[in-house]
Amino acid sequence: MVCAFHFYHDWSHQKAFEHTERESGFGAGVFVNYLFLLVWAGDALYWWLAPSRYDERRAWIGFLVHSFLAFIIFSATVVFGAGGIRWFGAVMFAELGGSWILQRSRQQK
Repeated sequence: MVCAFHFYHDWSHQKAFEHTERESGFGAGVFVNYLFLLVWAGDALYWWLAPSRYDERRAWIGFLVHSFLAFIIFSATVVFGAGGIRWFGAVMFAELGGSWILQRSRQQK
């Protein structure tokens, strides 16, 4: 996000808002990007600073956090991405989905 603001938006929230409006048709979506950064950083800090508590948190909380992050990443790469980044995102999510299915099948045995 720092690179985007520095190299593309000249440290202007207004420019970021307008860019988001052009790309998605919803300028206020830039606040979803801010939320993504806060959730991701908060989750990582929690994991680093209190790993035992992080491992003990309720499964639905981890599912909710990681589903939100995955949704935003999928949207950024596959839905709104173009060219190579779209293909990279599609392959990445196909591999993640395959890994998840394989893990679930191994747990059921």
